Amino acid sequence: MNKALLDFVQNPFDNGVHFKKFVEEIFCKDKEKLNQIKPISLDNSNHILSYASIAKKISIDDKELHFYIFEVSSIKAKIGLHTELKEFAKNIYANAILACFYEKENQDNFRLSLLTLDFKNRKLEHSNLKRQSFILGKGAKTRTALSYLPKLKNAKSIEDLQEAFAIETLNKEFFTKISQFFLKFIENTSLPTLQKDSPEKRSFVLRLFSRILFCKFLEKKEVIPLKVWDISLSASYYHDVLESLFFKVLNTPKNQRDYGEIDLEIKNILEDIPYLNGGLFAPHDDDFFALAYRNTLKIPNDILREFLEMIDEFHFTIDESTPLDQEVGLDPEMLGMVFENLLSVLFTDNKVDNISSLRKKTGSYYTPREIVSYMVKSSILEHLKDKTNLDETKLKTLVFDYSHNFRHGEILKIMSSLQDFKVLDPACGSGAFPIGMLQEICSILEALDPQAKAFFTLQSQEFKEQNKDKSPTYIRKLSILQNNIYGVDIQPMATEISRLRCFLSLICDEDKNHITPLPNLEFKFITANSLIPMPKNDNLLIHDAYTTIKKVMTQYFASQDKEALQKKYREAQKIIAKEYEFSPLAEYDPFNPQSVAGFFDSELMFEVKEFDCVIGNPPYRDYRKIDKKTKEKLNRVSCVYQQGKKGSIFVYFIERSKQFVKEDGLVIFINPISYICKPTDFPIRNFINNHLQVKMIVDISNLKIFKEADTYACINLFKKSDFIEFFEIQDIKNLWDFSAIKLQKINIENLPFSLYPLLKKIQNNTTIGLAKIANIFCALSKTFRQDICTNKDKNTYQILESSNIFKYKFSSNIYIQNISNYYTKDKIKLFLSNQLVFMARMTKNIRACIAPQGFFGGKVNIIYNTKVNQKFLLGLLNSRVMDYFYSKRFFSTHMSGGAFGFDTESVGQLPIPKITESNQATADKIIALVEKILALKDSNPKADTSAQEREIDNLVYTLYSLTPEEIAIIEGRDE
Repeated sequence: MNKALLDFVQNPFDNGVHFKKFVEEIFCKDKEKLNQIKPISLDNSNHILSYASIAKKISIDDKELHFYIFEVSSIKAKIGLHTELKEFAKNIYANAILACFYEKENQDNFRLSLLTLDFKNRKLEHSNLKRQSFILGKGAKTRTALSYLPKLKNAKSIEDLQEAFAIETLNKEFFTKISQFFLKFIENTSLPTLQKDSPEKRSFVLRLFSRILFCKFLEKKEVIPLKVWDISLSASYYHDVLESLFFKVLNTPKNQRDYGEIDLEIKNILEDIPYLNGGLFAPHDDDFFALAYRNTLKIPNDILREFLEMIDEFHFTIDESTPLDQEVGLDPEMLGMVFENLLSVLFTDNKVDNISSLRKKTGSYYTPREIVSYMVKSSILEHLKDKTNLDETKLKTLVFDYSHNFRHGEILKIMSSLQDFKVLDPACGSGAFPIGMLQEICSILEALDPQAKAFFTLQSQEFKEQNKDKSPTYIRKLSILQNNIYGVDIQPMATEISRLRCFLSLICDEDKNHITPLPNLEFKFITANSLIPMPKNDNLLIHDAYTTIKKVMTQYFASQDKEALQKKYREAQKIIAKEYEFSPLAEYDPFNPQSVAGFFDSELMFEVKEFDCVIGNPPYRDYRKIDKKTKEKLNRVSCVYQQGKKGSIFVYFIERSKQFVKEDGLVIFINPISYICKPTDFPIRNFINNHLQVKMIVDISNLKIFKEADTYACINLFKKSDFIEFFEIQDIKNLWDFSAIKLQKINIENLPFSLYPLLKKIQNNTTIGLAKIANIFCALSKTFRQDICTNKDKNTYQILESSNIFKYKFSSNIYIQNISNYYTKDKIKLFLSNQLVFMARMTKNIRACIAPQGFFGGKVNIIYNTKVNQKFLLGLLNSRVMDYFYSKRFFSTHMSGGAFGFDTESVGQLPIPKITESNQATADKIIALVEKILALKDSNPKADTSAQEREIDNLVYTLYSLTPEEIAIIEGRDE
């Protein structure tokens, strides 16, 4: 391995000596390009104390890369340093800076950072500076840095440089390894009374992993000693060390600990670890934490050793990354990504050999932090605009770039409005949105009030007394947790991970020598079905027992005697159960981590009647796959369900959110974009138009942010407004760089026609929907892949899937058995006796062909019983006009390379020109050209028919009476 790289990565900073040699080796073989290190002091800067250029700038793909070292007040500084670095980069017009950040008095560890900004013609194109960093130096985990940094040598662009600092690759590597170990633990762990593989065992293993990883972060904080991970401490390491650490130490105050019979050496290692009060470490019934299970709960030392060795390869960081400031390491957000991807295995009976396919069963996908940050910032901005009436441009600069010039009175007004900002995620998963909200509010408050002195004065007297000696960041985070964020999820483990991430976020800012018990979050993140409201009983709300419950909820967050409060709560529940024949509140147990409430009521469970904001990424699970009991409940409470009974359950979250927010509140969700126009989603569009209203739609379908899902998404902000703003985003890195189309308030289904007026001309009174002149169905809606084969015999039938269909031709060598399992006798007769039009689904463009009788379809649209000439229809479907109309009308994508949906009901609305005497000649010419193309393709499948296809396009333009300017729009020549 390169010596310059090793010396730089593994040694103390040494005032930049090793960094200079590293830059020379990677970028500047010509030593004349290197500069002497001469730091320049900055007296008027709070964070950058001095800087020095160590080499002349170089050009990479016509952009400038500079090399600097910065002496800073703290290498962990973020918000203040971000502002100063952005100004520094702007002043030297740097597209990118490769820099080291160090503290002069402690150079053992330092940060290597890549800073990037976008300039065009010496003008700042995008205002946000992005910083990606490695922690290097003495004692640092450098495996990842040694693997990634050599990529810098072959970088051809700024994007290549960023790739060498990308945490996504690291997270993917870690998830792959931990998934493999998940399977190993399932196979090698023995639990009392449980089958070899069961949901309970998977839950046990997932909980074990989360506890261990949480403790690895505590080790990074120096709260847990490294010696804890020594497997040789005991022949029964899980029982003697891990159970003791989890249940006897982290979950038990020091004066109440009973270490039992464990070895004195283990006791000495554990006894100085503080009590954390994390619900994650409360033993569950199926943790089998009792002496009686010592011989029947078995986890081999060997597999634990392998797991801990794998984890130890990775650098853990308690520095929480944001889209603008990322440390290359496993940060607390990684827990969310890992466990949200593993959570689905608890809800299926299948083996865990394909995690991505299992994700589709629950319909939930982890939202990238860039999207979370954008949505959180957008909601905060909307709230501040409404509540402060301050200048919108100045508020946007504060929220999106953490800089401002507000006066003291305005600052207090902003902080006060944030203090009152109540936010709910009704399907919080592992807490991406609540934690994103925590981080963004905290960053804004830090930008306004770095030492939190003014913010501290806004807190309650009790809060001030309990936290007067805490750090500014800790004070901000604790207040936000107590006052602002709430989450609900139907999966108990998701709720636990959300709480865990809150705990980690707090511990990051605690003094390691003065760790105090964590707050109680049982009334901040709860496990419940947020789609089903609790039946209200007005008498209950004025009952003394309910008054007791409300008092418990108010006191519980900061209480150090939660057992006494739990007892009061349960006694009040007993009174309610006795006096009322049935009350779900009497059955609900917020203190049992495995308890799932079949209902949700924010007032009874959070003591918050209405929220200022509902935010999240509701699951996209197919309605047809939810259980019968839930369907029956939805039928009673959901008007959208009663009208629709189809589609995805995310629509019910949109409807339910209306009940959660204040009259002037906002809802911001990320959803499949197809709801805007999909015929089966009319009920939710109707509900939105009448009750929520759309203020902003951000089309992110081009980003394909959920890699495992066949879903194209948009961000929706629902709020009463006189207009709709529409944005189309092309690059996830530039979410803030967009131009809006602003429209007067319209119904959602009319949005495409407002954005693309040409659609109205194409769909006019001289056209008719395809469904009116033909029958259409989507073939093989059931699972059929198990009956696919490649060998033809008398019991098989040739089949066309989307990948086999091209414009005007097809190519297939696959067959299907047991055809009667998938088609009725009438459909089988149809296939065997007719030529049919086959149309591909989930593709970039419309592709259609005619197949002879005997061809069956797999996940394609099949068009039959046509009242127009089949070949005429084939020419229309394969034309540019149809591509344009479908993509713009049905919003599956915006002609930018994504896949269309081509669902059957939408295809049925394609506008087909009525054939009259005046246009019959044009139709005949199209038919003749299609016949020529088919003949050419029959003789040579690779035949070039582009000239004929161009002629067909021109004839189709004539059919729709399009002008040259309109044709240019369709062909993309004006865009």
